[in-house]
Amino acid sequence: DVLVDLLSDALRPKLCVFLTDVAGVFDRPPSEPGAALIPRLVVGRDGTMRLPETSESAHDVTGGIRAKLEAAAAIARGGTPVVVVQVGTPHALAALRGEVPEV
Repeated sequence: DVLVDLLSDALRPKLCVFLTDVAGVFDRPPSEPGAALIPRLVVGRDGTMRLPETSESAHDVTGGIRAKLEAAAAIARGGTPVVVVQVGTPHALAALRGEVPEV
């Protein structure tokens, strides 16, 4: 996630894509009943973003979704739009073509 932030800063892509194993960002761990997909997160002018509750497995050395969201906020503050999509889906294909997928 840190590497994506650094690359985005250096290369200035028109869109930054984070691929995940779930449909996107949820308001709570997606394994919990009633978890709802958050269609859009907004980074404020001051660089803040309200992060949803997350669940990170003890074996997840990547930092889970929280690390992705923190990197995504930094990238968005730099002016690059960011999407978080599930790998292997039409949304991921659209995002990798540089399109912001409809949610």
